[in-house]
Amino acid sequence: MKRMKMLVKTMGVCTVITMMSLTLGGCSKSDTKTVETTKGSEGKSEKDASDKIKVSVGIGNIFVPFCYLDDDENPAGYDYEVVCAVAEKLEDKYEFTINPDDFSNLLIGLDTKKYDMAVHHFGYTDERAENYLYAEEADMYFGSFHVGYLKGRTGITDLESCKGLTAVTTNGTMAETILLNWNKENPDSSLKVE
Repeated sequence: MKRMKMLVKTMGVCTVITMMSLTLGGCSKSDTKTVETTKGSEGKSEKDASDKIKVSVGIGNIFVPFCYLDDDENPAGYDYEVVCAVAEKLEDKYEFTINPDDFSNLLIGLDTKKYDMAVHHFGYTDERAENYLYAEEADMYFGSFHVGYLKGRTGITDLESCKGLTAVTTNGTMAETILLNWNKENPDSSLKVE
């Protein structure tokens, strides 16, 4: 249980990767809502004729309310707004393109240099920290994960008490990783993960 509490505390560090690196970006000058978006640009930082550094940003496309596509297929959400607000302050030096993409492609995009930076709520792991820079403070999440269940149910107090029950989470998230690790480390107290 001590290890689980440590994992849950670690999850409190969920963050938009490198809020510091957001200082590299700049949304278009006319309107922070109107930025160039593409689905496969080659994101290499380079200076253009106006001496602005171009930066390609990969951002999630289905994580409502943080980073998603609106009804017109344009980027929207809290993370998008933060990127644009910071970028607007730095528009004299930087210009970037926002590329909505699946969560599973964002870190791969960084590794392959398709993106210069990626914006999403990436859970902290030691392995990721070896390859990517994280902000020192989380932008949104403080504290632990919460489990939802029907009102009046009193038997659920921790993962141990969920033995044999079904937990529903999102594929590829840190919450899923915690549950799968729990099952691996506690086969006699495992739960079904959907």
